[in-house]
Order: sequence, then structure tokens, then C-alpha cells
Amino acid sequence: MTLPDSFAPPTAGAPVVTVPTAPCDACGQVFGLRAADCPRCGFLRTGGSPRLGRPAGSKSPRTAMWLSLGWPGAGHFYAGDNEKGAIFSGVSALGFLLSVTVIGPVLGVLAWLGLALYTAIDAGRAVDAR
Repeated sequence: MTLPDSFAPPTAGAPVVTVPTAPCDACGQVFGLRAADCPRCGFLRTGGSPRLGRPAGSKSPRTAMWLSLGWPGAGHFYAGDNEKGAIFSGVSALGFLLSVTVIGPVLGVLAWLGLALYTAIDAGRAVDAR
């Protein structure tokens, strides 16, 4: 038995699959919600809550700052700026020796703290620049 033409099934075309998209919060580029980061600027999106992030394996400015607060110059070595790291480490070691022998511990500690704060800020900027 055949069905009349009015009951013929509709021709099925290819299923249309739409990917939900949203604009990037940083640059405005529209991309799929399933993507982990924006293809244009690299802005990361995790768990539906976007946050500014870095590619895996990149170095953190915060870590460089903490290292420089611990020993001035260490954050520059971490950032890959070995020349500045050696200079600041040498100045810090010289300041330590002078504070123990000549200028006294109070002035030595104040000078060391000033150097540590300066190098922490500079090391954070050095990581951001790379």
C-alpha cells in the first residue's frame, strides 16, 4: 500500500548544528562558548566565569615579585632577565656586607627593603613585558 503524496515524509536535509557564541570580554571577538580562550587575544574563560589568564607554561608576575622580595634579583632571574638579576643580586649582597660592617643594621635593613621593593615591582614588569 502506498501513501498519497500529501502524506509523504519531508525531505530531510543535513541537520543544522549551531554553536552558542558570545563576545570576548576583553576584545569583543565573537567565539564559541565551548572554547577555553579567545582566539584573538587569549582571554581565558573557565567555568563560565571569564578571567584574564596566560598560556600554560608562562611565568607569573606575582611569583617574580615574591622572589624579588625574598632576595632582590631573584625575580629577574625567574623572568629570564639574567643581566639585571646579577646586578641586583650583587648590589644586595654588597648592601648586606656594608650593613654588617660599616653602615649598621638599621640603615642596612632600610636600604635592603627599598631595593627589594624596587626590584619586586621591576621584576613583575619584566615578566609582563615578555
